[in-house]
Amino acid sequence: MKYRSLKQVVTYSVLSLGIYKFFWLAKTQKELAARLQARMPGVRYLVLLNIVSLVAIVGMAYTATTIHNSQNVYVSPECRAQYSISVASDSSGASPLSADCKQRVERSFDENDRQDVLLKGFIGSIFILIISILGYPRWYRSYAEAVSRLTTGKVSQGGALAYLMSGTVGMVLLQRIYNQLPRD
Repeated sequence: MKYRSLKQVVTYSVLSLGIYKFFWLAKTQKELAARLQARMPGVRYLVLLNIVSLVAIVGMAYTATTIHNSQNVYVSPECRAQYSISVASDSSGASPLSADCKQRVERSFDENDRQDVLLKGFIGSIFILIISILGYPRWYRSYAEAVSRLTTGKVSQGGALAYLMSGTVGMVLLQRIYNQLPRD
């Protein structure tokens, strides 16, 4: 494993607002795979999961905001009753329904259809987010297993997972362990 300065790992992580973690994971994963001669899911998989998650979250935020900001058209009970009577009694299209009442009812139908479509989009975004979240354990488990094998059990798979989940601090602790390993 390549020696990396712990100060640099922290500095790059902070300056890149966490993006360095993907670079670091990619590099260390390649080094782990080469050293252990093992196949591991690529970092592209992890990046793809993050992009899909981000798109799903943005989609959810957009649809939730749009639904919240949509205008509910008030249709009085009298107007609803007139509309029902006019639809049931007159198939020719001519009705005693006032133009204002007819317009309100039609706008109400349009708004309900729009909200229905947005709600379906919101549910779809939640589904995509759940699917992407379910993909993370495979990648992290593979990485943690490799760390455990590399350190011959000095760092357990669970310990490596805990390091991975604890952000920059975990990266620094893992890099410290990698720096202590004998060089190739």
